[in-house]
Amino acid sequence: MARYRDSCECGKSEMYPFNAPPTQNVIERGSREKTKPIAGPSIPHEFEISGTGDQYIDLEKTQLYVKCKIIKGNGDAMDGDAARNPDKLGPITYTLYSLFKRLDASLNGKEV
Repeated sequence: MARYRDSCECGKSEMYPFNAPPTQNVIERGSREKTKPIAGPSIPHEFEISGTGDQYIDLEKTQLYVKCKIIKGNGDAMDGDAARNPDKLGPITYTLYSLFKRLDASLNGKEV
């Protein structure tokens, strides 16, 4: 069986049904941070999320908030029936997925 050199031994928790469960003491606190794109809206969106060596970023809980506005193809605001009845106008299914054609992610300068 492969084993990390500095790894300590442990047993499966199912084998010790009467022991108290372990207490997580590694994560001291959590926080949220708002990050805006580096450049304007007309070029590819780029976010830089930097941390320090003693912080962990949980990518599973990372969220992307998108605020958008529906406009005409020429860039003008909606008018007529669509403007008077906004409940008849809406985005398509899987809107967020259709907003982005490509996504590049890198960690420490290396693309993943």
